[in-house]
Amino acid sequence: MNNIKFSIINSNLTTPTPEEIEVNNKDYVLFGSDNKYPEVLLNCYNDCGILSSIINSITDYVSAGGTDIEDFAVNKDETLNELIKKITLDYIIFGAFTIQLLRNKKGEICEIHYVDVNKCRLSKDNKFVYYSSKGWDRYTRNVAKYDRFNKNLNSNNSIMYYKNAKSSRTTYALPIWNSALKDILTLIDITNFHYSSLNNNFMPSCSISFNNGVPSEEEQEIIEQRIKEKFCGTDNASKFLLSFSDNKDNAPVIERIAYDDFADRYNSLRENAINNIFATFRASEKLFGINETNNGFSTEEFKSIFLLFKTQVIQPIQIEIERAFGQIGIDFMLNEFVIDFEDSDNEVNNDHNKIGF
Repeated sequence: MNNIKFSIINSNLTTPTPEEIEVNNKDYVLFGSDNKYPEVLLNCYNDCGILSSIINSITDYVSAGGTDIEDFAVNKDETLNELIKKITLDYIIFGAFTIQLLRNKKGEICEIHYVDVNKCRLSKDNKFVYYSSKGWDRYTRNVAKYDRFNKNLNSNNSIMYYKNAKSSRTTYALPIWNSALKDILTLIDITNFHYSSLNNNFMPSCSISFNNGVPSEEEQEIIEQRIKEKFCGTDNASKFLLSFSDNKDNAPVIERIAYDDFADRYNSLRENAINNIFATFRASEKLFGINETNNGFSTEEFKSIFLLFKTQVIQPIQIEIERAFGQIGIDFMLNEFVIDFEDSDNEVNNDHNKIGF
C-alpha cells in the first residue's frame, strides 16, 4: 500500500435558529442556542447590502416625516422624533423595540430613553426585562433587572418591550424578513466567497503534492498549518487538497469536477435569494433603486407600486408605533413620507403631511 496521507481544509455551515430556551438557574429566557440570535439579525443587517438598503428605506418611509407633535422632548437630550427614528430601525431589524420609562413623584412619566433591544431578555413570566450592556451569551451574569411596562403597573423605572403582533405566540419577536434568513446568509456567503477567493493565492479545489518522501505525522500537520496560514484568507473560501507520497510515481491522481454552467448556477442562486428577500417585505426591488432586469420603469408604475407598499407595510408599522406610545399616554400621528412625483428630482415635499398623487 502506498504511504499517502490526504488532508482537506473546508468549513461546515450551520443556520442559526430562533430557539427560546429556559434554563433552571436563570429567570430569563435564552434567545437562540447561544443566547445571541438578535446578533445574527444585526449581523445580517450590517453584512447584506440589499437587506440594509431595504431596512434603511423603510425606516425613512416610516419615520422621516416626523410626528404631528412639534419639538416634544422625551428627555433632556432627545426629542420624540429622534427617538422614533431609533426605535423604528430596531423594530424593522428585530421585530421589536425597547424604551425605558421613568416616573416622577406624582407617578407621571417624565423621561423616556432609547434602549437597545438587542441587549434585552425577558423573564419566563414576561413580567421583567433583563438588560446586559456588554451583550449576551449562555453564561452572562450580573445583569440589570427592570419591571416590564404594562399600563396597569405604576413602576418608577420600567422598560417597555414592544413586539410586532405576529410574534404574539412567542416570548421574543421576529422580524418580518426572518423567513428569508437563509437567502440573506446565502448572499453574504456569496460575497464573502468571491472576496476571499480574490484575496487568496489559491483558487478553489487546488491540489498540492509533495513527492519527496512522507514526513512524520507531526511534520505533516506543521506543513498543513503553515500553508493554511500563508495562503488562506480569514473566511477560508479557497480549499486545497494536500497529499504526501514517496515519489512522483506514487502521487495521487486528482480530477477536478468542473461545472460548465457555473455562471448560470450562481446567477440563478443569487436572483432567487434576492426575490425571496423582497417577497418577505412584500416589496418591489424598484422601490429601492434596484432593477435587475435593467428594463426601466415609469413614474406611474412607481406610484402604483409605492401606494401598495405604503398600505401593506409602511402604514401598519406606523400604526404599531403610534399604538405603543398610546399605551404610555403619548398620542400622536406619524406623518407620512411625501414624494412629489411632479418634481423631476423626486424631492420630499415638506408642505404636506400625506402622500398625494
